[in-house]
Formats: sequence, structure tokens, C-alpha cells
Amino acid sequence: MVIFQFLTFYFLLYSFGRAVFQLLNFFLDKKEKSISDEIFGLNIEFFFPVLGLFVLGNIVVIFNFFSGINNTIFWIILILIFVFNFIKAPTIKLNLLNILNYILIPAILSISTRDLGLHPDTGLYHLNYQNWIRSEKIVAGFTNMNERFGYSSIYDFISAPLWFGDNFILLQFVNLSFIVLFFHFLSYNLINKKNNDLFIASYFVILFGLLDNFGFGGGRNGFLYIEGIGKPDVAFAVIFFITNILLISSIRSKQYNNQDFLVASLLILFSIQLRIFGILSLLLLGYYYLELSNYKMSILKNKMLLLIPSILMGSLWMLKNVIISSCLFFPVEFTCINSLSWNAFEHAKDAAYIVQDFYYGLPTENGYVGWYNHWMSSEQNSAMAKNFLLSLLIITVFRILFFKGRTRTSFDLKIITIMFILFNFYLWLYNAPAIRLAMGTILLSVGVIGFGNLDLRFKNRFFNLYENKIIISIIIIFCTLLTPRIYKYSDFIKNPLESYFVGVEITETVKNPNGWGVTPKEGHQCEVNINCAPYEVTVTQITSDFLNYKIFIPPE
Repeated sequence: MVIFQFLTFYFLLYSFGRAVFQLLNFFLDKKEKSISDEIFGLNIEFFFPVLGLFVLGNIVVIFNFFSGINNTIFWIILILIFVFNFIKAPTIKLNLLNILNYILIPAILSISTRDLGLHPDTGLYHLNYQNWIRSEKIVAGFTNMNERFGYSSIYDFISAPLWFGDNFILLQFVNLSFIVLFFHFLSYNLINKKNNDLFIASYFVILFGLLDNFGFGGGRNGFLYIEGIGKPDVAFAVIFFITNILLISSIRSKQYNNQDFLVASLLILFSIQLRIFGILSLLLLGYYYLELSNYKMSILKNKMLLLIPSILMGSLWMLKNVIISSCLFFPVEFTCINSLSWNAFEHAKDAAYIVQDFYYGLPTENGYVGWYNHWMSSEQNSAMAKNFLLSLLIITVFRILFFKGRTRTSFDLKIITIMFILFNFYLWLYNAPAIRLAMGTILLSVGVIGFGNLDLRFKNRFFNLYENKIIISIIIIFCTLLTPRIYKYSDFIKNPLESYFVGVEITETVKNPNGWGVTPKEGHQCEVNINCAPYEVTVTQITSDFLNYKIFIPPE
């Protein structure tokens, strides 16, 4: 049953993205323009699920400035967009790639839903925040009630309309949709082989995924995995990896066009909305922009127009950030506006320190050796770091032994790529070196090993199997099968038709002795209770004279 449920959800998500595409073309046709069938060499259909998630999340963001989404108007807007699917009938091609990406991979990954619970952070603040989005228009100073609200991710805005009564299984389906997208990207490159760099890079990433199941501590090297329901780490990793590997590939091959630049800017905005670390991708986008413009200042002005959609939506996103936390990017202290009555500067300062301390962030005082010993004292960090380096070594040796480069990558691009990856790793180590927060950078570092217009050193019947579509499909399926844990398959076999329910416990609460709302009687899990703060916060709720917006004011 869960397979059917997820396949239906993914089809609807794909259809919503397709409807947005049809809507855009509807207006462009009036101006005698249209969208190309390919973006970065990929069929436009590849981007439909991403487009659907991105547009849904940003519609909720815009709507939340004026109202909660538990009203008829919001759903009418979504239905009207969905109707554009019928402007042009879809052409369904029953080929190997489509069977793999739209049936087999989603079906396999859906089994991971069995016996999977909500992530602790989901009950701590994600569900609570989503319920506010559902019930209330945006709240000023929201972070003063729960500082974790400052980490507001578009993932919560995507998830908020997907509550299915008291069943939260659709939140898991959102997460799985990103993983399907990831495998879709790899399989598209491997089976179509339109871009040799992406073909070999995808092979190396698949090999990395297979190696994830072996090594110290039972395996795990930083490859994608099934998180507890409600976390955006995998979603960010997928968008970050796809965006940056496409940018680097295009710069390498000197394939530039306006539409790719526009899509790249929107994908980067999406990654920033998922996690602030996505902002680093602007470095590669800037390089792409200079190449696209061919360093001619007279052209730069025209190319800037391509950034208008990203700038407009990005500005709304930052306005939302300022309203809820007084910061453009929480918890980056220097982006906070302290003159606002609801300013959360102290929360930003504390949050940055707490996160860095909790995850053994790189210190500036104890020295690198002391930090290394401290960070590696975590059994999980130690095992995953060793497995990542071992996997990277195996893949590098594999490349040296069996592949040769036909052309050289320009020296400046090599340096830029290496520096970009190292800079990402450094900021990760400094701020929050949890392995789950580095999956995107880890995948990118593996993928770029496959760049260099590589070709096989030994061409014989055995090694030519690596280009056989059937063999490739089997490898992809095998890697996908290893993503869910074994015990989930045994549970599925026992009860294949059983529907899976993901619920929450109703937290027992007591009145907050310091003022507003209630707090959990035990622990810090507020779950869906919008009147609940996880800690005994001292905060005052007032109502503004302007359109009755709620404001949480910190103590003076």
C-alpha cells in the first residue's frame, strides 16, 4: 500500500511542476517566446519535481504574509495552477529510463517509510512552526518564542500544506522525493550519456553509494541516507549537489546560455532557502555569469535581468527572515537589525555558539590537534570520516588505474573547483561539523573526480559493460535497494498491503511561569501545540495596530 501511496504522491508532484511549466509557456507564447526542451543538457521533464517543490514552498511563503494556509483561497490557487496540466496532453514514453525513475526507484525507496518515526527536531520545532504557518499569518519576533524558528527553512513551508489529518506520512514522501530526484539525475546521466563528465561522475557517485555499506563501524561514508521524518538535510544535499555539479560541468565545457543561468540562480535560491550554506554556490554562479557575459560590460546589464525572479523571491525570503528573527540570515549576528523592537540578536549569538559547541565546531583557541582529538572522540564522526577518506581513496585509485584524460581542464577552473570544495568543508568544520550537514559537499567532491573527459584505458568486452544500459540499470537499482535498511524489507514482506500511519503524541503541558503560553511537562517536545514553547521563555505577545499582526517582544 505504501508503494502505491508514494507513487501517487510523486506523480502529483511531477504534475504540479509540469503545470507550472505549462503556465510559464502559456504567458511566454503570447510574447512569441518559449522555454527550451533542455536545461543543462537535461530534458526539461527532469526539473518538474524540483519546480513543483520550489513553487509550492514559495507560494506558501507569499501567502503567509497575509494569512494562514488553512483557507479555501490557498487551495483554489493550487488547483488553478494544476489545471494548466491540461493545456497540452503529456506524452508518456514507456522506456527503460522512465520505468526506472518513475516506478522502480520510487517503489523501492517508499519501503523505507515502514517503521520510520519523526525526527526529534520535528517534534521540537518543525511541526510547531508548520502549524503556525497553517493557522496564522507571519508572526514578528517569532524567534523570541523559540529560537529554533530562526532556522526557518522552506522545507517547513513545503510540508505545512501536506498534513493528512493527524497522519504525517506525506512529510516523509517529501523527503523521499528529493532522493528519487537524486537517483533520477544519476540514471539520466548514466543511461543517456550526453555529457561524458557527468556520465563518469555519476558512475563514481554510484560506486561511492555502494561503498557506503562497508567500512568502519558497519559502514556509512557520507552518502545519502533515510533521515527521521521532517528534516531537510537530504533535501539540501540533493539540490546543492545537482546545482553545483551542473555549474562546474557547464563552465568546463564552455556551454553557456541564458536559460541555464536563470535556472541555476533559482536552484541556488532554493538551496539557500533550505539551508543558509547554499549561499556559497553564488561563487560558482558569479564565475558562470562572467563567462556568460564574456567580460563585456555592455552585455552585463542585460544579463542581470535574468536574476530578477531570484532577486524578487530572495528578497521576500529575507523579509520573512527579518520579520521572524530581525536577521537577514539567522544566526549570522552581523545580519541582525537591532533597532527592531523584536530583535533577536542575543538569540542569534547564543544559537551560533550552541550549534558550534554541540557539533564540536573548529575552535580558534585550543589548536587544531586538540580539536581533532575532540571531534574524533565521537564514534560516529570517527567512523564516517575514515570511511569517507577510504572511499575517496578507492575511487581515486580506480580512476587512475582504469581511466585516462583526453583533454586538460584549465588550471584556473581546477583551482576554483578545489578551493570551492575546500572552502565549503572549512565552513562546515568551523560552524557545525555534523556529517549529515556535509552530504552535499561530500557528494560533489566525489563527483568532480570524474571530470576530465575521461576514457577507458583498456577497451575490451568486460570493461565495455560499463556502458551497457541493462548493467547500468541493475547497478542503480542495487544502490537504491541498499538505501533503506534490511529490516524494513522484512517488515514490508510480512505486511505488504498495510497502510503506514505516522502520528504524534499529544504532549502534556503546564503553564509557562515566565509569561506567554505553556511548556512541556517533561522534555522539550511541543509537537503540534502552537501555544507551546519548548523552554520557559520570558516573552510578551502583543498585537500590532497594522492589520493585527502578532509580535513576540523579548524582555528589555
